[in-house]
Amino acid sequence: MRLALVALRRVLFVAAIGGAALISVRCQADEPLRWKFKAGEAFDYQWTRDMNLNVDAGRAGQMATFTEQTMNMTWSVRSVDDQGDAVIEQKIGRVRMTMAMPGGQGFDYDTDSEEPAVGMAAMIAPTLKAMTAGELSFTMSPRGEIRDVEISDELAESLKHGPGGETGAVEQFKSMVSQVAFALPENPPQIGETWTTKLAVSSPTGGSQTVETTYTYDGTREADGTTFAVIKPRVTLELADNRMMEMKMKEQKTDGEVLFDPQAGQLHSMSVNQNITLDVVVAGQTMPGTIDQKTDLTVTPKQDEP
Repeated sequence: MRLALVALRRVLFVAAIGGAALISVRCQADEPLRWKFKAGEAFDYQWTRDMNLNVDAGRAGQMATFTEQTMNMTWSVRSVDDQGDAVIEQKIGRVRMTMAMPGGQGFDYDTDSEEPAVGMAAMIAPTLKAMTAGELSFTMSPRGEIRDVEISDELAESLKHGPGGETGAVEQFKSMVSQVAFALPENPPQIGETWTTKLAVSSPTGGSQTVETTYTYDGTREADGTTFAVIKPRVTLELADNRMMEMKMKEQKTDGEVLFDPQAGQLHSMSVNQNITLDVVVAGQTMPGTIDQKTDLTVTPKQDEP
């Protein structure tokens, strides 16, 4: 059971990076790929991930774990300069997480709940609460390049006192944020054209990983009176060994679709399905495992209050 939990924590960390990286996708056929922002705008993002983790633990039998996590965040545009570089303030307003584990174990936790976290939820609550504490800001170019990431004192303190706080949690969090958007092609893409981004990440429990995302431009599609650019993402994970365990990738597949509004210069929706087969080796013992993961991201412009 303990080995499965450690493996799950590592997989959740890598999956979160992959999901966050995909937020940056955008595309347009007739003009260069560019984000478009105006000072004073605000955008709500809702990111939901469902994950099924099935581990063959040999004599211990099959161990299945289901996790669902939903995160709501808002991007508020402070200013935009003559080059189109936008200073954006990000606030994570709410995180909800459900986990079901073997033996009837598991929990439901909502950062908006006034009830104190108990049982297994109490272990993850400090991390989720830290994500909603304070704010961060960054500068984003029209091509999606991120720089000047700044974290509020409140958020920094929450991260320092949370799990892993003594192992560089603040810098790790800043590194993750700086990779939310990637540099996009300078010229307009043609149908079938691809471009690739890479993200190197690490954590105390997850070791080092590289997330490589390849985007393929698939033309345009009409929906609800809007012409959307269609992008097909493919995510590849490269896992490095650490002292606790070794994870060997056997097979990985990705399918999904991103719709981007070229006129508005904003992401409309995204759905990504990942299927991963791997071997987990702990103390020389191999435990074959499969991960079925689906990540859905929806983006809706924030409505003005009446």
